[in-house]
Amino acid sequence: MKPLFGVNINPDSKHIDDSFAIAKLADLYGLDMIGMQDHPYNPNFLDTWTFLTALAMSTKMVHLMINVADLPLRPPAMLAKAVASLDLITKGRIELGMGAGAFWDGIESLGGIRREPKEAVDAFEEALKIIKLLLNTESSQQQVSFTGRYYSLKNAQFGPKPYHAIRIWVGGYGARMLKLTGQLADGWTISLPYLPAENIPSKKMIIEQSAKEAKREPSSIIVNYNFGGLIVNDNYKHATSSTNVIIATVNEWVDILQYFYRLGINSFNFWPAGKDKIAQSELFAKEVVPRAKRSFASVA
Repeated sequence: MKPLFGVNINPDSKHIDDSFAIAKLADLYGLDMIGMQDHPYNPNFLDTWTFLTALAMSTKMVHLMINVADLPLRPPAMLAKAVASLDLITKGRIELGMGAGAFWDGIESLGGIRREPKEAVDAFEEALKIIKLLLNTESSQQQVSFTGRYYSLKNAQFGPKPYHAIRIWVGGYGARMLKLTGQLADGWTISLPYLPAENIPSKKMIIEQSAKEAKREPSSIIVNYNFGGLIVNDNYKHATSSTNVIIATVNEWVDILQYFYRLGINSFNFWPAGKDKIAQSELFAKEVVPRAKRSFASVA
C-alpha cells in the first residue's frame, strides 16, 4: 500500500492564521492529509468541523480528517450528513476518524452522556454501523432504518451522497475497538503518547485476525500513527524522544519513519512541536517526506 503522509493542525483559536499557512504548505508540497483533533470542551479550541471546512476551502488537493470525531457529542446521523456534505463540496477530499469518547468530564459538561467503557464501545459500534449504512446508501430516495439501544434511524431519507467512498478510521486501543476496526473500518489511527511504536504489531494482529474472520483483506486496513515531533539541525547530538515528542534531525527522522514502516505503519501524521509550527511543518513536508519515500522503496 502506498504510504500516506500528513500533518496535524490543532483547532487553536489563538493561532488561526498559522493554521491556514500550514494547510497551504500541506497542499503545496503534496501531503496526503491534514488531521485535526476533536475536543469541543476545550475552551481554547474552535469547533473542529467548522475549522476543517474553512481549511478545505483554502486548499485544493490535500485530504482532511477529523482525528477523531468525539461521537458522544456528534450524533452519528448528523455526523454522516456533515461528512457527506463536505466531501461533495471538496470533490472527494474528506476522511472520517471516529472515537468512542475519553474525556468524560468534558463530554458531560457540554450535555453529552457519560458512559462506562463497555457502554461507550457498544454505542460506538452502533454509531459506526449507522454511518457506514448512511454513507453507502445508493440513493437519496432510499429509506434507511436502524434500531439500536443508543441510536436509531426511522425511515431516514439520507442524502446527498458523498463524492467518493469515504474512508473511516477508528481511534481505539482496547480489544473490542480493535476487532471493530478489523470488521468494519478502513483504517486505524493511534497516537504515540498512548501507544509506543513497538507495541503496535501485537495490536495490529488483533485487527488482522478480526478482518480475516469478517472475510476482509487485512492489508487493506491502513495504520495511521500520530506523533509529536521537532526537527532540529545537526548540532543536536542524537535523536531522542519524550512521552509526547520525538526530537531528531532530518536524517534521523527518515530512519525513525522507516522503523515505523517496518512495524506495519503506513500512514504518518506529524504533529509539529516547538514555537514555529509553520517552519516545522515545512521541514517535514519538504525535507523529511521525500527522503522517507525513497527510503521506503528500499524496504519494499
